[in-house]
Amino acid sequence: NIKVEEMVPDLVPVPGRDDVYRLVRDTIAWNIDGSVDAKPRFGGSWIRFWEMKIGKNARRCSFVKCKAWAEDGGHVWIAGGNGAYIDPIC
Repeated sequence: NIKVEEMVPDLVPVPGRDDVYRLVRDTIAWNIDGSVDAKPRFGGSWIRFWEMKIGKNARRCSFVKCKAWAEDGGHVWIAGGNGAYIDPIC
């Protein structure tokens, strides 16, 4: 079994959180088109899911050069990864 942090070296697990990771340096990532119909298992929205997992309110879009406020929890692909991550995006 390969750990997520072995695939994406700049992605490290947050201690005490089973499925929360933090990027420690800017890396290539992009929004996954076509995931608008996907919904969290508990209902609600992906941005609320992210806020619940992180324990903070979403503020700015996760993309480095974007200064807009985050409005959605987007499915984001991180270069080198093997799946989607949820991040606040505009």
